[in-house]
Amino acid sequence: MQELFNHGLEKLLQSSINVLGGLYVLSTYGWELCAMGVLLHVLPKTLITRKTGKVNAMYTTVQRSRGRGTDNFVSEVLLNITTVRAFSAERAERESFRGQMQAHEDFRKHVLLIQSLFGFINKTVTEFTNDAFLVLGAWMMLKNGMSLGEFMAFKTYLKTFLDGYNQLSKFYFQVSNMKSTTKQYFQLMDSVPKVKIFQTPEQEQCQDAGFIIPKEACKGSIVIEDVSFSYPSRPTIPVLSSFSLKISSGETVAICGPNGAGKSSIFRLLQRNYSPSAGFMFLDDVMIEDLDINWYRRQIGVVNQDIVLFDRSVSENIAYGLLLAADDDDDDDSGGGGGGGSG
Repeated sequence: MQELFNHGLEKLLQSSINVLGGLYVLSTYGWELCAMGVLLHVLPKTLITRKTGKVNAMYTTVQRSRGRGTDNFVSEVLLNITTVRAFSAERAERESFRGQMQAHEDFRKHVLLIQSLFGFINKTVTEFTNDAFLVLGAWMMLKNGMSLGEFMAFKTYLKTFLDGYNQLSKFYFQVSNMKSTTKQYFQLMDSVPKVKIFQTPEQEQCQDAGFIIPKEACKGSIVIEDVSFSYPSRPTIPVLSSFSLKISSGETVAICGPNGAGKSSIFRLLQRNYSPSAGFMFLDDVMIEDLDINWYRRQIGVVNQDIVLFDRSVSENIAYGLLLAADDDDDDDSGGGGGGGSG
């Protein structure tokens, strides 16, 4: 990709000049010979190049997806190695990894076989078109009285034209590969978060952004009305369906249920890690989607099942959220003081 960006424009310009210049010179030898020479070489090459580009793009996407799956599997096992060892599952995980690697290797062999097949077809068609062009040239020499020198000069100019065309084909092939490689990246960059947050500091300072920061202290009453939810990775599997719950201020509530009942999903929705597919959620009679997300999350205390330790001191880990909130409050206070002084 880096080479394409560094030298792609230069090669594209040079190849275009060779193609256009060669085509102009070839046309001076007569349209019949020029058309037959170009069509015999260009048409098969174009069809094969387009097909090869599409096949390679498809296989590249599948291969990258398989590679990510294997990487995720290895990362998951290594992160939970103590659990794997506790259940004596090392051999089973090793066999599973070996099976994935074998499937990956078989797929790679299949890709190489397809690429070799297209290469063989390309070379065979090229040799056939060269032979056909020589036969055509001999026929033209007999029919129109073209000399051998004129025919060889025409063949030389045709080679210049074809060299430029081959460079354009290679450029197209590289762009096709780059497109398949960067497609998922641009899809991720262009995706819009479903949870509404401030995108820029300018929006955060805008009074009409539509997010509410209550002036009164949070009382803590929560109302969930007819909430339905499915995870984006499994949109057809409902996790919650028309779920409702009311928790008054100061009330202590425990949510119980079997695995997969949606307990964790309820708290993820309350933390605004996701937005519900349907229904409404309120904090102190205000829809949580209308609240400033930073202010809202500071009203929630969380103790997760999985303990996460940052590479920092013990005190910083214990007071992680409090330290960040204190820094933000200091920034707000300093900003407010500055505004008052200037007014």
